[in-house]
Amino acid sequence: MWNLWRGTDKSAMSGGVPQGALGLSVIVLLYSFLCLFLGLLLFIVCWRHGAKSTYVSLIAVTASVACVASIAQQIHFATDWVGIKQAQYAAKERNPTNPILVVTGSAQGADLGLFWIQFTSYNINSLLVLFWSGSLFQGTWKLKPLVKLQSRSTHLETVAKLFAILFPAPLLGIAHAPSISKNAAPYLILCNASLVISLLIGGVLLILTLYKFVTLKNKFSSIRGSSGNSRQETLRLRRRDKWIIIRFSIAFSILGVFEIAIVCFEVLQYNANHAAIRATPTTAAELPAILTEIAQFVPGVTPPLIAFLIWGTTDTYWQELKSMFTCYISRRKSSPSVVSRKDASSLTFERLSSKSNLKVFSPTELKDMRNVDRSRGEQRC
Repeated sequence: MWNLWRGTDKSAMSGGVPQGALGLSVIVLLYSFLCLFLGLLLFIVCWRHGAKSTYVSLIAVTASVACVASIAQQIHFATDWVGIKQAQYAAKERNPTNPILVVTGSAQGADLGLFWIQFTSYNINSLLVLFWSGSLFQGTWKLKPLVKLQSRSTHLETVAKLFAILFPAPLLGIAHAPSISKNAAPYLILCNASLVISLLIGGVLLILTLYKFVTLKNKFSSIRGSSGNSRQETLRLRRRDKWIIIRFSIAFSILGVFEIAIVCFEVLQYNANHAAIRATPTTAAELPAILTEIAQFVPGVTPPLIAFLIWGTTDTYWQELKSMFTCYISRRKSSPSVVSRKDASSLTFERLSSKSNLKVFSPTELKDMRNVDRSRGEQRC
């Protein structure tokens, strides 16, 4: 047995990260909780707005799931750093050229399961963004074959969403078949297929969409004007389309940087695993390497924040968000109004339950009217 922790401090010997890395670990964890909150908030706003199964709400959910898995992995990393590094070192000792270690970064045990939850979520999000870019492209170009296909198949968008959600997991499962996972090239291709294809095709669709929008925006304005819209309404629609394109461009650019970073990390990991120098255990004295490893959690939890900044700040979602918080605050502070609603409800029911109305309404109908009248105030929020 080798002595892994020679020269380590007391904090490392206790199992957690060294004292100097604890502060950064807490900061990254708090940042992760903030991203998770914004991702869930975006989904709640979509739900309240009636957009329960749109691309935006699905992206918010999958990004939040990845964020939860990352938070669990961060807590485990901070509390059992010694055990994690021992398991990683043992895995590299057993099979240093294993292609799986290239993708997972030598994660073992529970961390390995949490990693694959995150990686699958990244693949799902990349496909969702790809199909969303495809719908934006079709909305701009109006290709006749696709228009006919959409008219014949009303559930085409639903099929695309289900494909984006269900396809990555079986693909990653096939990649882990013993005959494939032993070879680096096919394994890495299958693991990164969704990310790379989404990046390439989405990039082409983005360029074509931008080209169409820039060259034909005057034509769009004339079409809208001829359909009866006022000049002010035409300008408003042009501004809306412009901001949709800008937001989508930002979202896709960030996604592209994120996916390129994943591929670059795998390349570096592959070179490190195949280096002639034998892997050496990490000690608590190597603080810069530990800080770098902690900082690597930041990109994985950032997608919910990006999704909220891109979609959650639009006029529609922003108004819904303000309405949601306004209703919550009013419920807490405006108790007199609640009482007045109850009084008005009782007065209304008294009028309905007068002798003259008893001849028209049955007792069951009167009870239903009372319940509906009392719930009107609650439905406003």
